[in-house]
Amino acid sequence: EPATVTVTVTKESFVILADTLFRFDKSAREDILPGGVQRLDDVVRRLKAYPSIQSISIVGHTDRLGTNEYNASLSQARAETVRAYLDAQGIKAGSSTAKGVGETQPVTTACRDNMPREALIQCLQPDRRVTIEITGTAR
Repeated sequence: EPATVTVTVTKESFVILADTLFRFDKSAREDILPGGVQRLDDVVRRLKAYPSIQSISIVGHTDRLGTNEYNASLSQARAETVRAYLDAQGIKAGSSTAKGVGETQPVTTACRDNMPREALIQCLQPDRRVTIEITGTAR
């Protein structure tokens, strides 16, 4: 009789603040800050523990400052850079997507437009992020 193998499918999410990941207003591989490299390498180590990864979804987010078009393209470029980084580290998945949603999914609620600009930028920091969602098999 064949042995029963229990396979647990796990979903895991990582949120990396864009301010620790990329230089301000930048999105290329060479614009990843040392702290960002460290954070991505932590994610890579975690992912290497998965015997198999079905899917990786990477989503870039921006704050509401700037135009919608600009924020959409910045968030897309950042998501693609993170995907390429994971790829270069040997992280393989059945499917992998990278998309930018710009400013459409904010997490902040208390940041008022009439705040001094520096204070507003600081307040909106949680909106500037890259999320990585994994669906994989853990033993």
